[in-house]
Parts: sequence; structure tokens; C-alpha cells
Amino acid sequence: MPELPEVETVKIALLEEILNEKILSVSVINKSLRYPVEKCFPEKIVNLKIIDIQRRGKYLIFNLENNISFLAHLGMTGYFRFSKKKNIIKHDHLIFHFEKKKMIYNDIRKFGFFKVYNTRQIFKSTHLVNLGLEPLSKGLDAVFVFKSIKNSRQLIKDYLMNFKNLVGIGNIYSSEILFDSCIHPT
Repeated sequence: MPELPEVETVKIALLEEILNEKILSVSVINKSLRYPVEKCFPEKIVNLKIIDIQRRGKYLIFNLENNISFLAHLGMTGYFRFSKKKNIIKHDHLIFHFEKKKMIYNDIRKFGFFKVYNTRQIFKSTHLVNLGLEPLSKGLDAVFVFKSIKNSRQLIKDYLMNFKNLVGIGNIYSSEILFDSCIHPT
């Protein structure tokens, strides 16, 4: 699964490629992802310009015109690629058509997903509402972590990986954090 820094890198790359681009159409090649792509997904976002892309935890939020946003998660193996042609390869699921390029979502394991929301409601979605602090947020300091861990019955590694406590710290980073801190995971 892409870790938080990789998702941040994807967000930055997407901003460079498609910010202010209008989605002309969306082709759903295979709707069978973690959550099936809704039949109305394309019609809800077509002819709208991408005005911003945000990241919250490991989720990407594509903010469009008219207070429409869609939430994307890459799952374990999902990625975007750009092409000027419609060159479909195995495991391609969605194609976002722009004026001069196509953004293709590929996901071998099909654990990613896409959902449309009203921009004002997206942070109240079940996917985002219970997320903990971002690792680099101002509210995350030693005092917060100490109080939070003190009141937890979780093992320290499980605590670090629990998205309700902190977002985006997966197995690799939690292991590295504990190793560097000389703290046993259990």
C-alpha cells in the first residue's frame, strides 16, 4: 500500500498535470473496485474543472467546480498514469478524459475506490470523519502523544498504525519510528 509520503507525492504530481483541467468524460472499464464505481459517477463529474487536489491521510480529494468533490483511495496497488492515447492495459479501471490527455487509473488488486461528495460534506464522510492527526500537523507534539498513548490500551505499534490516532503511518514507518526510538513494538 502506498504510504503517506507516496500519496503526497502523487497529489503533487496530479496538481502539476491536471489542475484547472476540465474532465470531458470518464470511461469506466471495470466498476469492480473495493466499492463498486457508481453508475452515476461519470455524469456527476463530467464537464467540471479540477480546482484543487488535497490529501487527508492516504486519501486524495479532487475538488471540482460547483461544490463537487470526489474521494479517491489507491488501495494497495493503485496508481495513475497519463497518456495521449486510449491505450488500455490489463487492470485499467477508469479513464478520465481531458482535452489533451487521459488520466488512467490502474489497480491490480482492486482495493482502491472513487466516491463523489458535495465539497462541504466530504470531510464528514465515513472515510474521513474519524481520522486522527496528520503526522506533521501542529497539534501533534510530545505532550499530545504521551497523553494519548497513556490513555490507550493498544500496543505501541498498533497505536501508531491506528488511523484514528495518527493518519498515514503504516507498518514500514511504525517499525522505523520504534527502531529509531529504541522502543519495542509490543
